Amino acid sequence: MSRMNIRGMHEGIYWGYGRVSTKEQHEDRQIWALTKYGIPEDRIYFDKQSGKDFNRPEYKRLIRDVNAGDIIVIKSIDRLGRNYQDIMDQWRMITQDIGCGIHVIDMPALNTSGDPHDLISKFITDMMLQVLSFVAENERTNILQRQKEGIAAAKRRGVKFGREGKKIPKEFFEMYIRWKTKSEPIMNLVRESKEKYDISMRTFYRRIGELDRRFGKLPIPVIMNMTFDEDIPYVMEEEMAKQGVFYNYNNYVYNPEYRAEKQKLWAANRKRKKEAKEIAQKEELKWERAVRIERENTNP
Repeated sequence: MSRMNIRGMHEGIYWGYGRVSTKEQHEDRQIWALTKYGIPEDRIYFDKQSGKDFNRPEYKRLIRDVNAGDIIVIKSIDRLGRNYQDIMDQWRMITQDIGCGIHVIDMPALNTSGDPHDLISKFITDMMLQVLSFVAENERTNILQRQKEGIAAAKRRGVKFGREGKKIPKEFFEMYIRWKTKSEPIMNLVRESKEKYDISMRTFYRRIGELDRRFGKLPIPVIMNMTFDEDIPYVMEEEMAKQGVFYNYNNYVYNPEYRAEKQKLWAANRKRKKEAKEIAQKEELKWERAVRIERENTNP
C-alpha cells in the first residue's frame, strides 16, 4: 500500500526503521510510533545493535528493498546512527543516490521528499542535519568519556574489573621439571600439555618462562624436590613491570608506551578496513539494486 493511501502525500511506499543499542532494551516505543505514523509492521525493520556504524543486517536489508520515491521513517535522528560523518554519508546516499525521502517523527523539519529539485527543503534539511548529527555523536562521545572516568575512579578505590587472573596448575610444575632437565623433546611436552591442559604452544612457553624466571637459578636437585599445595599464581610479570623490565609477551600489558603505539597502529588499520568495507557494501547495494530494477523492467 502506498503512502498516498495513508495520508495522500506521496505516491511511494513508506518504510519504517528502528534501532536499540542492546538486546536488553525494548523496541516497543519506536514500533508504536512508526505504526501510529501509518506504517504496517511488516514494513518495519529493526536492529538491536550499536549505532557506531551502519553495518547492521536489518538496515542493509531495508536499503536493498526501497526504491526511488519511497520514504524511510525513523523516530529520531539518533535511531539512524550516532556517528556524525556516517549519518551524513548515509543520508546523502538515501536521498541522492537512491532518491528516497526520509521522515523524522520527532523532528518534522528534517523531513525530505528525496526530490532533487526541492532545493530549499534540501538546504534546510542539510543544515539542521549537520547540527543534530553532531549532537548525536557528541552525546555518544560523552557517554564513553563518563564510562572511562567512572572506571578510573573505581580503580582508584580498589575495585577490580574483569575475571580473576589465571594460575598455573600445580601439576604443570612436573612439566617444567621435564623441560628443565631436557629429559625429552620439547614438542612432546607441548603436545602433552595440549592434551592434558588444553593450552596452546604460546601458553605453554609462557608458563615455562614464568616458572623458569622464578625458579630457574635454583639447583636442579632442589627444583626436582619442590612441591606445591595450591596452583601457582602469575606474579613475576607484575614485579618485573614495576622494575621496568619487559618481555615480548607482556609488553602490551605493562608498558604504556608500547601499548599506546600498538593501539595507534591497530586504530589506523581498523579505520582502513572499515572504509574499504563501506565502499564494498555501497557498491554491492548499487549492483543488487541495478539487477533488481533490470529484472522488474524485463518482467513487468
